[in-house]
Amino acid sequence: MLAHGDYAPLQTLAHNLKSGAAYIGATPLAILAGTLEQELRTGRNERIAVLAPDLIVALDGVLAGLARIDAVQAPAVGGLDAGAVMARLRGFLETDDARAEDALAELQGVLADPRHTAALDAIRAAVDEIEYERALTHLDVLEHAVDRQVEAAS
Repeated sequence: MLAHGDYAPLQTLAHNLKSGAAYIGATPLAILAGTLEQELRTGRNERIAVLAPDLIVALDGVLAGLARIDAVQAPAVGGLDAGAVMARLRGFLETDDARAEDALAELQGVLADPRHTAALDAIRAAVDEIEYERALTHLDVLEHAVDRQVEAAS
């Protein structure tokens, strides 16, 4: 985008990166992304070539740190907790976040029990159609069924 002077999508990316970085507590990255976004918004495009490399270095650092956290946690988990995955899916659905697709795929791997196939299929259909409210309704049904299954096993 920089090489071609295509700054409009870059402003959107900077805005989204700023929000995401702030959400996970990567404050220096959020500040750099916010600065880049502001420069693009005000048309000071000459500063972009100076800011972008610092932003890339900061982003690489955050991504490397997240990869280290994931590598440390993955072996310790030993098995995914369906409740945690459902909670994450719910959060994505409630905020209209497309990461709901990934969380749903993960949930489908965790809940391999055929008793949950219909509910998972209904959630998948709603997510595929970007009908997140409808997906939440089906997720409620699935959560109750899983809760009842856990209670019966106890």
